[in-house]
Amino acid sequence: MLKHFKKLDNKHLLIFSLAATGIILFIITRILFLDSDLPPFFISTYSGFDEMKYVLPAFNFYENGFWRNPGFNYLPSDFYNTNNWVENIITFFTFQIFGENYYGLRIAPVLASFVIVLITVWFIYTLISKNNKENTDNYVNSKNSQLLLTGFFLFIILEFSFLVASRVNEPTIYSMMAMMALLYIAQFMFKDEKPATHTKAFLLGLFSMAGVLFFYITNLFVIPAFGLFVLYIGLRKKFVTGITFGFSFLLGVALAFVVFLLTFKMIVGQGYFDYNMPFFLNPEFASRSNLHDITSLHQLIYRIIRSIAAFLKTNIFRLNMSFLILFLFSLPIYINKILLKRRPVDILVFSLFVFLFIQASMMIDFSFRKLTIVFPVAVIIVASAFLHLKEFLNNINKNKRLKRIMNLYIYSFFLCITVVWVMHLIHVYHSFKHNVLDNITIISNCIAILFFSILIKTLIENKISVKVFYRCAFCFLLSLSIYLDAKYIFINPTFKYRDTMKEISHIVDGKKLVGGFSLGARLYNNADTFLNPSRYSPFLQGEMEYWDAMKIIIKKGDVDYTLSSLEDRDILEELGFDLKGIYIMEEVYGKVGLFKYNNEKAGSLVN
Repeated sequence: MLKHFKKLDNKHLLIFSLAATGIILFIITRILFLDSDLPPFFISTYSGFDEMKYVLPAFNFYENGFWRNPGFNYLPSDFYNTNNWVENIITFFTFQIFGENYYGLRIAPVLASFVIVLITVWFIYTLISKNNKENTDNYVNSKNSQLLLTGFFLFIILEFSFLVASRVNEPTIYSMMAMMALLYIAQFMFKDEKPATHTKAFLLGLFSMAGVLFFYITNLFVIPAFGLFVLYIGLRKKFVTGITFGFSFLLGVALAFVVFLLTFKMIVGQGYFDYNMPFFLNPEFASRSNLHDITSLHQLIYRIIRSIAAFLKTNIFRLNMSFLILFLFSLPIYINKILLKRRPVDILVFSLFVFLFIQASMMIDFSFRKLTIVFPVAVIIVASAFLHLKEFLNNINKNKRLKRIMNLYIYSFFLCITVVWVMHLIHVYHSFKHNVLDNITIISNCIAILFFSILIKTLIENKISVKVFYRCAFCFLLSLSIYLDAKYIFINPTFKYRDTMKEISHIVDGKKLVGGFSLGARLYNNADTFLNPSRYSPFLQGEMEYWDAMKIIIKKGDVDYTLSSLEDRDILEELGFDLKGIYIMEEVYGKVGLFKYNNEKAGSLVN
C-alpha cells in the first residue's frame, strides 16, 4: 500500500489529502456536541421545539408502528407538515439505529449535508478540471487550481450557517439535498456526449416534482428552473424538439403529482387539499405571500423590496458579509461566462438561482434560515466566476464601456449592501436589545465591506494579481466562519434542552403527556405524547379549538401531565393541573412548567 501511495503524483496526492482531511473535518464538525443546545435563536432562527415537530410522523412510526398516534383518533392529526416525507423516512431509520435521543434525531440532517458536500465539491472539481483542459494558460494550470479547490472545500465544510443547518432536523437541509441531487442527475443525464431524449426530459420532470412534493413545498422554484433547462436542451436541436421536450417534462411533473396525491391519501387517510385547507386559509400563512391583501402598486413594490432585502440578509450572507460581496461580484462574471460558452450546466445553475430569487422576492417565510438553501448554488457560481476571473478582467480592460458598467455595478452593490447591513443592525438592536450579534462579528463584517471595496477596485485596475485576490478572499471567508463555529457551537456548549428531557423522564415515563411543549420533549423518555398546538392556528379561533381539544382529552381520561408555558398556568390550573416543576428548554421560549393533572381539582371549564 505504501508503494502505491509513493507513486501518486501531486494532483492525486492533493485529492487524496483533501478527501481524507475533509472527511475527518466533516465528521468532527457534525458529530461533536451534536446533543447540545442550538445556537441562540437571534443567530440561527432555529428552534429545538420546532425541530421535533417537523418529524412527528417519524416519532409516531418508531413508537407505535403508525404515522400518527393511533390511540387518539378523535383528535385532529398530529402531523405538523405534510411535505417532508423524505425527512421523516430518514429520521425513522436513524431512530432505529441510534434510538430516541439527539443522535437518532440529528444524524439524519448530517447525512443529508454529506450528500450536499459531495455533490458541491464534485461540481467544483469538475469545473476546475474542465477549465484546465480548455485553457493552456500556465496560470490556470498552476497551484492556483489547488488553492481554489482547497479553499472552497474548507469553506463548504466550515461555513457557519450551513454547519448549523447540518446539525438540526429541519426541512431546509433536505430541500438543499433534493436540489443538489436534481442538479447532479440533470448534469449526468444531459452530458454533451450523451443524446438528449424525451424519456430523459420526462424523468427529470418526474424527479423535479418529487423533489418538491416529497421533500418540501418551498422547492417549487426547481420546476421552472429545470423546465427551462429541458426546453433549452431541446431548442438547441430545433424548435419542435424543444416544445416536445417541454411537454415530456410536464408529463413527468403531472405523474409525480398524481403519485404524491395517492400516497398522501393512503398514508394520512385524507385528501391532500382537504387536510391542508385550514393551513391554506390561515391568514398568518397567507400573509407570507407578497400578493396577499395588496391594495396598491406601491404596497407591492415595498413588499418586494423588503423580500429582496431579506434575501440579502439570509444567514449565509448577514453573518459573513464577505460571502455576499464575493457572490454579488461573481454574478456578472458568471453571466459573462454563460454568454461566451453557453454551457447547459451553467445555464441550469444560474436558472436555479434566478427562480429561487424570484420565489424569495414574492414571499417572506423565515428567510434567515430557509434561504440557506441558496448556499451550494452560490458557492458554485463564485467558484466558476473565480476560474473565469482573469479572462473577464482581460476583456473589460480591452473594453472601456464594459469597464465603466462593471465599476458602476460594483459601486451600486456596495452601496446597497452597506444600507441593508446598517438597517439590519438597527433592526437587531431594536428588536433584541442585548441579544445582538457579538461585537467581533459586527466589526469583522464592517471591515469586510470596507476591505473588499478597496480590494475589488484594485483588482479591476490591475494593481493586484488574481492570486492575491484569491488568498484574501479565502482568508476572510474562512476566518469568520471558524470564529462563528467556535463561539456558537464548540466552545462552552450548553445542554439545557437535553438535560430537561432527561430530568423529567423518570416522572413522565409510561405516562400521557399532552399539548403545549410536550411534542418537543419526546427524546430520552417513553411518554405517550400527543396534541400538537401548531395544528391549531391562533387565527380563526384556533386557540379556543386547542383548549376545547384539551377538555375532550381530560374527559376521556387520556392525560397525566402537560409540559406548557407558564403563561398558561391560570387556565391549566382551572382545568385541574398542578404545577410540579419549572424547567428551561431553550431561550426563545423561556421557562416552561411540568403540570400534573389532578382529577379532583378539575374546575368548571371541563364540565
